[in-house]
Amino acid sequence: MICPVLKQIIPGCRPLFSKSLILIIVFLSHTVPLTGYEPVPDPWQIPIVLQRSNRSDTLYFGVAEGAGDAFDVQIDVPAPPPPPNGEQLFFKASGIFDHLLTDLRSNLDSTHTFKLVIITTDSVTLSWDASDFPQGVIPGALLLDDMDMLKESDPIRLGSDTLRIKYTAAKTFTGVGVHIETQPPNLQINIDGVKYTTPQLFDWIPESQHLVAAVTPQPVTESQRYVFESWSHGLDTTHTLVAPNDSARYVADYKMQYYLDVQSLYGEVEGRGWHDESSRVDVSVDSLVMMNDSIRYQFVSWQGDIQNSANPCRLQIDRPLSLVAEWQKQFMLLLNVQPEDGGRVQRKPQRNWFDENSSVTLTAVPAQGFQFDRWTGTVNARSPVITLMMNVPHSLRARFSPVDFFTQLCTEPPGLEILVDSVSYSSPKAFLWGSGSVHELSVPTPQYVSDRHRFVFEKWYHEEPRTHRVTVEEDSSLYTALFTSQYLVDITSGAGAVEGAGWYDDSSMVYLAADSMVIQGDSIRYLFDGWQGDIRSSQNPYALLVDSCRCISVNWRKQVGIKSRVYPAHGGQILRDPDKTWYDENEMVRLIARAASGFDFAGWQGDVQVSDSILILPLNKPLNVSAYFTPNTAVTLAKPAIPSSPVLQQNYPNPFNPYTEIRFSIPRSGEVSLDIFNSRGEWVDHLLTERLQRGWHKLLWRPVFISSGIYFYVLRFEQTVIKRRCLYLK
Repeated sequence: MICPVLKQIIPGCRPLFSKSLILIIVFLSHTVPLTGYEPVPDPWQIPIVLQRSNRSDTLYFGVAEGAGDAFDVQIDVPAPPPPPNGEQLFFKASGIFDHLLTDLRSNLDSTHTFKLVIITTDSVTLSWDASDFPQGVIPGALLLDDMDMLKESDPIRLGSDTLRIKYTAAKTFTGVGVHIETQPPNLQINIDGVKYTTPQLFDWIPESQHLVAAVTPQPVTESQRYVFESWSHGLDTTHTLVAPNDSARYVADYKMQYYLDVQSLYGEVEGRGWHDESSRVDVSVDSLVMMNDSIRYQFVSWQGDIQNSANPCRLQIDRPLSLVAEWQKQFMLLLNVQPEDGGRVQRKPQRNWFDENSSVTLTAVPAQGFQFDRWTGTVNARSPVITLMMNVPHSLRARFSPVDFFTQLCTEPPGLEILVDSVSYSSPKAFLWGSGSVHELSVPTPQYVSDRHRFVFEKWYHEEPRTHRVTVEEDSSLYTALFTSQYLVDITSGAGAVEGAGWYDDSSMVYLAADSMVIQGDSIRYLFDGWQGDIRSSQNPYALLVDSCRCISVNWRKQVGIKSRVYPAHGGQILRDPDKTWYDENEMVRLIARAASGFDFAGWQGDVQVSDSILILPLNKPLNVSAYFTPNTAVTLAKPAIPSSPVLQQNYPNPFNPYTEIRFSIPRSGEVSLDIFNSRGEWVDHLLTERLQRGWHKLLWRPVFISSGIYFYVLRFEQTVIKRRCLYLK
């Protein structure tokens, strides 16, 4: 009755109900007053107090590993002196044993039977004090003279000064034993709404249903946990299990996960969270985080369990990891000059963003005709060379003042190129020139904004040639060059010539025109089919307002012709459907060779070489065909010759409506079948299946409930299959 509780309390007692477990209790004799529970230094030893009138003895028992459906608890103690006449010796539970009995009561069920055998000397009677046990655990006192109990085990005498107390507990199943385990063990499962620590053995009635749930996740520490993977019997995490007819074992497999803790004061972090053991994870953070236009943070490295500057950084998850992103604060240095052409600022080092508390040296360099005046902005200084500590964002302006006369060159529109003394500048451009100096002014023309937009020089406002010289007077001057905007009208045509392509002034009008028809050879021609691109119209010519660059293409409709001949000329004729001279490219056309009286159609020659009298094909190129006819003989044979192999003749008439005749010959008697199929190979009609005599045979086919179109009639004789095509027209 003790061991079912020990497996709940002592970690080493995991398999108590799988094999036999023997507990050897060693008595340590000493006399102490009974004062209740005292801590036990060895967790494998549990105290029980033996007490009588004025004496108490404490004995300890230890646990040895074992397994099975039954177990023994055996206590060997020195025999106490016999009590006075009429006095009984009691075992009295105290301390941890009280806790064991409480657990024992809560874990008992009707499927376990406990038996107690007490063996002692003849002169001493031992009994249990039932008041110390929960109701129903041990029913009353079991004395030595209870002969029924003694029959359960042979008495064992160890000597006059030793007595042995032996408990035997056996498990009796009313149903079947069901083992439920986890891998790894000692994890929790939920059975019929109750949590258990594995492994567990259950006594279930066959065919009974039980709700089984794998508890997931199960934390080991704050950064380690087990996550359910699968049941050995392949069912869901939570499922209803039907108890089997025989003992069974079900195992829930779990995998270990570790928590990857990634901390960063800035940016979005990727990779933080739970990950499977041995998996590979990419940890990353934004490389740059802008706080505003002048302050930002730049990622430097990872610190913590991993020291690495890679971003992203690939990690092997073999333990819990903690990473912290290290950042470098940076400040923006914004510089400008006034006026824009008054000079420039050199910075060392040459960059715009600087680490916090770093330094930068600035040097103001005036342009020709200017002198440095002062610094303004976050720093005010007169020296052209200053050193800044970048512990805050800085915005500075270097101010310059002219030393000569101010001359400004412009273009209209602005931003175009000008040439001053053969040097190119972008307008507007200001110069400080000494009085009386001479300078050459010019502008390139045309100047391209893109390959379809340009500016063409028109004039200088001071009415001078495009390239000329000016002399600086004792006053400020302004020179402006006027340009005209032009756009390209780009026209592409795959066939005939077009008019109207080229450069045109903005807002001008141009007329586009194309040939209405272009003939190539005697069998191909192109018909104008409209304008496409930036305009969509079928007008030809077309009036276009040029207010932007235009990309236009001409659509042409390609047509092809048919050249057909009949040999001999009086042997027949060729009918066209549709009947016309020119056909659109890929248009479907049908050519029918119709023999004249006394002639038979022999076949097509040229671009198409077939024996069928009807051609149906798309015209993706010019077609050149000839229909050949041969005269038929007027001789009528009483018995036409029988060919040496099966023959299937062309049906007559063809095309036909409402019926046609099919003639065939077989060289010997045998089984013959004749079937009709459509152009998709689907069976349509069955005309014949029977054994025929050798020679010529004929039959009529009158189609019913089928549409016009091409059909195939197929003759099968022995191993020979012959197929011919016919055309049915309603």
